[in-house]
Amino acid sequence: GFGVLGRQGRGTVDHFRLNDKVDIVCGSLSKSLASTGGFVAGSRDLIEYLRTNSKQTLFSAAISPSMAAVASASLDVMQTEPQHLERLWRNTRRYREMLKGLGLDTWGSETPAVPIVLGSKELVYRFWQALLEKGVFTVMSITPAVPPGKDLIRTAVSALHSDEDLEKIAAAMAYAVKQPASSPICAISGRRQTWPSIE
Repeated sequence: GFGVLGRQGRGTVDHFRLNDKVDIVCGSLSKSLASTGGFVAGSRDLIEYLRTNSKQTLFSAAISPSMAAVASASLDVMQTEPQHLERLWRNTRRYREMLKGLGLDTWGSETPAVPIVLGSKELVYRFWQALLEKGVFTVMSITPAVPPGKDLIRTAVSALHSDEDLEKIAAAMAYAVKQPASSPICAISGRRQTWPSIE
């Protein structure tokens, strides 16, 4: 959630308004901040205790100065250029509506990380292949990485996706769901496989 959820991308704790109820906040520097590593935030006493007693601190090294500078610069952008977060959420809403219009199951996702649940590894592979044919790269997640029957395509929306990018993605998705029966790319409805509607 850090960099995406909450005011100015402050994360999950801020998103749910739990700032005064949470003692330890952890986050990644490798996603929204384009760096490496992560962070733990808390009271001075807590951080001092973790710094001197946690195995993760004792048996690992700090991130490089250059990666710390990258994270710091990214934080500056988060605080001073809110238009990026606004565009991210605008793109996310548009993308989710497009997938919904195609009848695709997004597993209730409300974030820019949007899964497309297809239900079997065969369907996932064929869907992935159809998208790739149209120049759209996605990532497959199949059992055991996901629960049985929840095999899916992992997608993520970015603030850098242009309107043209989103139109290309929409066309590729429409192509994938319209494949002939010999390439059974379809949504799963109960035990029966049905073609998603694109009407």
